Amino acid sequence: MFLRHAVADVCQIAIRCRIVILSVCRPTVGFIERRFSSKMSSMKFAISLVCPEGNHDPIKLPHRELVYVGRSPDTRIVDPRCSRKQLQLTADLNSGDVQAVQLGQNSSALDGIEMIKDKVYTMKPTSTLHVLTGCFPQKLDVKKLKESDDKKHRHKSASDVETTNHERSKHRSSSSGSTPKSSGTSSLKSSGYGSSSNSSLSGSKSKSSSTDSSSKSSNKRPSSGEINNSAAKKPKLNGDGHSGRKSSSKDFAENDDDSEHMKDVAAKLQLLKSSAKNKKTPTKSSTSSHRELKAPENPAKQETSTTKNGPVSKGPAPESRWDQYDTLYVFTAKGLESRRKVAAFDIDGTIITTQSGKVFPTHPGDWRLVYYKDIPKKLKKLHEEGYKVVFITNQMGVSRGKTNIADLKSKFIDLVDDIGIPIQILVSTKSGLYRKPCPGMWNFLTEKLNGGIEVELSQSFYVGDAAGRPKDWAPKKKKDFSCSDRLFALNIGIEFKTPEEYFLGYPSTKYSMPEFDPRKISPKTQLLDPADARLTSGSMEVILLAGFPASGKSFFAKKYLEPKGYVVVNRDTLKTWQKCVALCKDSLKKGKSVVVDNTNPDVESRARYIQAASASGAPCRCFVFTTSFEHAKHNERFREIIDKTHDAINDMIMNSFKKKYVLPEKKEGFSEVVKVNFVPKFKDPKLEELYRKFLLEK
Repeated sequence: MFLRHAVADVCQIAIRCRIVILSVCRPTVGFIERRFSSKMSSMKFAISLVCPEGNHDPIKLPHRELVYVGRSPDTRIVDPRCSRKQLQLTADLNSGDVQAVQLGQNSSALDGIEMIKDKVYTMKPTSTLHVLTGCFPQKLDVKKLKESDDKKHRHKSASDVETTNHERSKHRSSSSGSTPKSSGTSSLKSSGYGSSSNSSLSGSKSKSSSTDSSSKSSNKRPSSGEINNSAAKKPKLNGDGHSGRKSSSKDFAENDDDSEHMKDVAAKLQLLKSSAKNKKTPTKSSTSSHRELKAPENPAKQETSTTKNGPVSKGPAPESRWDQYDTLYVFTAKGLESRRKVAAFDIDGTIITTQSGKVFPTHPGDWRLVYYKDIPKKLKKLHEEGYKVVFITNQMGVSRGKTNIADLKSKFIDLVDDIGIPIQILVSTKSGLYRKPCPGMWNFLTEKLNGGIEVELSQSFYVGDAAGRPKDWAPKKKKDFSCSDRLFALNIGIEFKTPEEYFLGYPSTKYSMPEFDPRKISPKTQLLDPADARLTSGSMEVILLAGFPASGKSFFAKKYLEPKGYVVVNRDTLKTWQKCVALCKDSLKKGKSVVVDNTNPDVESRARYIQAASASGAPCRCFVFTTSFEHAKHNERFREIIDKTHDAINDMIMNSFKKKYVLPEKKEGFSEVVKVNFVPKFKDPKLEELYRKFLLEK
């Protein structure tokens, strides 16, 4: 009995001491909470992670707290390749930016570019994050907070907080609902509000029941559903996220209002410490968030075995993946093998068309197989016969901002899944070497993506709908938009078929080839016409060049005339025709001959230099370049491919010149009109080989 009374007295003393300490600390606590409240009121944004495909509910991102995204009920991702902590996200609710770090072994992607493991990337509101490359897209939902929202948590006193906590405790104790168990997707490092019961401080009976509840969990300990329900009803620290701290049995043993109050303050202090630490700790540089995967210079040859269908790779692709090589994107399906025979297909208009019936898809899901019965059947048969099935497509809309590369990747993955065989897809996203009809994608496929196995051209073929067919090539059929697919196969040297010929057995039909054929250009062509025309003169003169952009004028002036002492007048350098005329006059005054290296399309522009020559007593000859409009466009495309520094001349400029161009005549005041033929000269045989390919779609 004596021992029981002694224990009771000690407990009473401890309670009184605790109350005194709390009363002394209350002013400090109030100050801290006011600082905390003021800090939280300064947040400018509310940020959530959302799935554009609607696969999961928004995942809120708290301020400067770590959130892990991966395989979990929150994201509804069940793919075993995806780690539970695949990505780590940290949101800044002041700037609206989110830092993303890949933690998982398999690659994630930001804006279509594969991420480097453990490297910090900055995710903008417009960014698209794929949890696995090409799969599970995520976007940021960034909302700007209104000033009225900020004021909700501004300048609360300690007594206000205590009252709020007391009311919240009553509400929790009276609530009996439950919520689904939360996952580890949003696992946050900072501490939050703990859960507690609402027992009174007074009376030894209450104390003993509280003690019993901590030791006899079978009677008093809340279930996991109740824990989550209690946590769900806690106020959010920043109006956006939750604390994420796991509740312990100690939280439920603490059952008085002051304990609840102190735990809330401790949580806030912990958050402030965490925020300060994050600010002081330097993060990895995120200036370069793009990684371009380089193709191996000398790809290792895969082991092969001989079958009735020819040699095939012994090592099929272990997993599906997307890779990027400059402006070329490559998808390799799991199980794909390198083979000697290749069956290649265009995609749009050949394998798929729009579900809506419009020329261009209205959304990523607006597609269907052109021949839903024949295509899977035929492609599966090709695979069984030892062909490597490859899709090769131009997608210029990506570089022009009209097509989202992430949506395109997702669509193509769905397409491969629907067909049901391993397929490789090459996607050209910009003009240049990889754009059909240029053979760049095919060369890359055979040299870098086929495991060192040489492709047999005589047994390979290409199918595409851009075949140069005129209107009504079949009843009520439109004219083909270009001839790029037919020219692509011609450049490679493989058999070509249209989708109707290959899938439906249609007979071959008429088609038109481009007016300019680069294969017919001869290096033996006579340079000047007439043949006896002089290239240069022994006396002072003006030579005016006229012809399409990219017809060879600048090359001619620098190779043949500038070395002979002619002053080159060029508007690309001087910017205005007035400066060009001034330089021409000044050079003539010094007794120097001049070559005017401009397009000079009309009589008016040419008359300026004829007058300048006449005023100096010098003759003016006109050298007219015979390069056709189509030939000039071919030259321009060739320069664009081989010279990355070249400022491309767009079609609008070429077409504008074509409309204004008036063929020069001697009666304009020229002493002679000489025709200049295009004679190609190449030091590199590979460049000459490329030049003689069809480079234009039409």
